[in-house]
Amino acid sequence: MRALYFADLTSLLTVQKQWITGLSFFFSSGAVATLVAKGPAWIPIVLSSLVAMITPWAIAVNLDASELAETDAPYDPVRIARWQDHVFLQYHLVSA
Repeated sequence: MRALYFADLTSLLTVQKQWITGLSFFFSSGAVATLVAKGPAWIPIVLSSLVAMITPWAIAVNLDASELAETDAPYDPVRIARWQDHVFLQYHLVSA
């Protein structure tokens, strides 16, 4: 059950990190500058501020570090209950 839970959790955290990295690259690229050049003046400021906040946070948190699993792995009771039910059904066990 734990292996399934942590595999699911790892998958979720990996997707989160990929989104953060992808959005950081996109917002900091010249393509966005071209898209918002004719828009309101506040849009480039907001986007650059967003990248300036997300990038250091992603580096500091280091979502794919193995130390996270040892010390700060998030506890998701709904996710763990889903995998517990899955294992119980698979092996015809009764929940206590």
